[in-house]
Amino acid sequence: MDEKRKRVTAPRIAAALSALLAGAALYTVSGSERQGIQVKEYTEAAEAADSTIMVYMNGSDLEGDYGAATADLREMMDALRTAGQEENFPSLHVVVEAGGSTRWELDEMDGVPYARFSLTEDGISSMEPMEIRNMGEADTLTDFINYGVQSYPASHYGRDALVGIALFLTHLAKKKMKTSELKASYPPYFISKQKVQLTPEIDVDAILAKVKEKFSQYDITDIDGVKIDFPDKWVHLRKSNTEPIIRIYSEAHTMEEAEELGGQLIQIINEMCK
Repeated sequence: MDEKRKRVTAPRIAAALSALLAGAALYTVSGSERQGIQVKEYTEAAEAADSTIMVYMNGSDLEGDYGAATADLREMMDALRTAGQEENFPSLHVVVEAGGSTRWELDEMDGVPYARFSLTEDGISSMEPMEIRNMGEADTLTDFINYGVQSYPASHYGRDALVGIALFLTHLAKKKMKTSELKASYPPYFISKQKVQLTPEIDVDAILAKVKEKFSQYDITDIDGVKIDFPDKWVHLRKSNTEPIIRIYSEAHTMEEAEELGGQLIQIINEMCK
């Protein structure tokens, strides 16, 4: 592809994806009845914005043992706070539906297992507690999208992977780079995914606490499990919410080094379990 075509193609694709997102959101409202899905009517809860992003937080236990869902929400609030300081930043709605957590570390969500709410830089607003529902059902997700479109109108709607693709293509267009050129501008890293099988007598929390203590001279993050940041690599250990295992992710400059780092932690955990 020549330089001129390269510079034109990425923004065109990004624009097409933005149009697709808006069209898909509107089709969901008008087309759901044709698919046999009951569509509820919702009143407008806010003035129209440039964009509405819908976040669907679904899991058997969103918080886990270390407040993972709360950490995600706070990270989004921080991002909104940072974006709000930028000049001429587009107006934005962030609408969340969360369900499946038996407890929350976020005070506003305490005792509310299922809810919809708007997320702002100041926190949660317009929260609507909801009845227990199966968030794995298509009807539940469709109802949430309808709610987001009708209650928080916008020129553009964003959902899941397509938003990431549009943002990535927009970044390429602004940088006037190919994907390979962007990749080459970052240092090479490889990730290894390993696991430790658990037995009923293993105290995972005690194991993670010991690992944290053993590597206390390094930067430790314990929001969700234990992540150890070395100067040029990292390893992350966390208990799975769906399987009796400890997941071990490690990243380093070579795959061999990443696998070796993960293997070292497996060996340490096995020794602690004896």
